[in-house]
Amino acid sequence: MVFYNPFRAQYHQDPYPELARLRAAEPVHASDRVRDWVVTGFEEAQRCLQDDDYFSNDPAHGRTMGPDIIRRRHETPLGLVPLLGQVDPPDHTRLRAVVNRAFTPRRVEALRPRIQQVAGVLIDRFPANQPVDFMRNFAEPFPVMVVLEMIGIPPPDHMAVRQWATAIMEPISTDQLPPGANQRALAARDQFARYLRESPRRLHDYREESVVNTLLESEADGTMTLDEVMVMIIHISLSGNGPTAFMLGNAALALASNPEQQQALRDNPGLMPNLVDETLRYDSPTHHVIRIVRNDLLLARKRLRKGDAVHVIIGAANRDPRRFPDPDTFDLAREDVRHLSFGHGIHFCLGAPLARLLGAVAYEKLLAHFGHLRLAPNGVTRGDTFLLRGPARLELEPA
Repeated sequence: MVFYNPFRAQYHQDPYPELARLRAAEPVHASDRVRDWVVTGFEEAQRCLQDDDYFSNDPAHGRTMGPDIIRRRHETPLGLVPLLGQVDPPDHTRLRAVVNRAFTPRRVEALRPRIQQVAGVLIDRFPANQPVDFMRNFAEPFPVMVVLEMIGIPPPDHMAVRQWATAIMEPISTDQLPPGANQRALAARDQFARYLRESPRRLHDYREESVVNTLLESEADGTMTLDEVMVMIIHISLSGNGPTAFMLGNAALALASNPEQQQALRDNPGLMPNLVDETLRYDSPTHHVIRIVRNDLLLARKRLRKGDAVHVIIGAANRDPRRFPDPDTFDLAREDVRHLSFGHGIHFCLGAPLARLLGAVAYEKLLAHFGHLRLAPNGVTRGDTFLLRGPARLELEPA
């Protein structure tokens, strides 16, 4: 009998043996522990991510979680504003068309010199001749600094925008509403709106081609509301930071644990793009996502009903031996590494080109700085969430 329990400490340390047993027995499994469906097979997970006729990104459609989410949305500031990652067509089509213009490959590539500069500054701050907490000193601040600059927020305003974003999201990002959260969110919403209303010329002068300016132009022509502009900026500035930081941490952990692959990368820098994608396949930071069944269907001979919640385990799908030969091996020479860590279909990750560039630049700089990436003794502490996977602490030794 198979069993799935993502709440155990052992699962946080290494979920893959348990997921392999579950996938081999039932790639679509009715779990008593999470009281929903759990999908671990690649083909089945891909169907959940791309088939918008049968699966929704909006948790409000869920039979069990939907009523509470709808109530919370009505009670919180900006709660009813469509969120790109949780909205279906036609709102998704309208909003995605706007931000696609801001995330063109040309705009992302134009950031390379600044990304190299930010990476260099952070690495230069590493303490000399002693272990460094890679997560705290590099992986966490690096994407935050780059994303806010790409959005078009001047550095002196970074802290204020982050604080407003965190306050606005607080009422809908926790199970228990903290005291005063709605009041803080309302105040932050008003301050953020005033900032965008009073700063368009300053924002334009800082960076003419930016996400903020593209969004404000869409608000001016009626494509988006100001509330939608604010929510989009918040979504972009917050949503990618955890996964990107964990991707950087997982890559460091994989390279340090597989010295022959680290040496292969040093010998052949042309493998750098493979590093990002093989890391995302081998140890996906976006480990677990939830979809809601829109219409009854059969999936792997299991009957899923409208309103059922489906837990799609990206980390398990990316190690499905039906899709990837020798899936538990970290292999930078892997020829076909088309994983599901960026999603699939219309919800494919908007920031994928930026994440790939961040990873490539980071490890070009890090490999030049470290003679050898090596873990300090007892240098890894795992996070305690099963939705994202990555180290909370990762100490690297000088070499």
